[in-house]
Amino acid sequence: MKLGSLARFPFKGLILSAGMLLAAAASLGMGESSLSCGDDCRRTLLGVEFTRAFTNDDGVVNDRSRDPGDNGVDPGNGKPVGRCLASLVGPGAVQVTIENGYPGYTCRVWVKIRNVGCKQVRRQSVAITAPAGLAVTEVSPRPCTVLQPGEQRFEAYDVQILQSAEETAVYQFMIRETFREALSGCGGCR
Repeated sequence: MKLGSLARFPFKGLILSAGMLLAAAASLGMGESSLSCGDDCRRTLLGVEFTRAFTNDDGVVNDRSRDPGDNGVDPGNGKPVGRCLASLVGPGAVQVTIENGYPGYTCRVWVKIRNVGCKQVRRQSVAITAPAGLAVTEVSPRPCTVLQPGEQRFEAYDVQILQSAEETAVYQFMIRETFREALSGCGGCR
């Protein structure tokens, strides 16, 4: 009986040693995601999401430093007629809706973006699909800004209804941004 116990002992020891070796390798970062990411980046190497969207004419003070006077009165016109709403329609897009707009109506849209990936990223482009009758411009464009993993920032867009637009119409448009990995430097941008 002792001989059988001794014969099984090296096999058990070998299994135990192999298991400890695998655990040690994993804790040293042999799995790329555990070494480079951590728990907050959702194990995504590259990823940027819109985390918040609001305007200065949605009737709510969403951010005291950005739209402190949002009381439902149209910005710049003093009329309580139009309304501008922004909503997240997924991690990569914001939809803006202007209700009861009129020529000359303006509003500002803020979007908050967050790098949810494991690598630093740089914005490549902004895609705005706005209908005729609207002019949408980015406020203080920063095409070469790099976002570190976990970093967040606000961006703003001004919207104006042009003279060719219809009164009391509902207008909608989307904002999408494209990012890529930020390698060394900014590639000639300043």
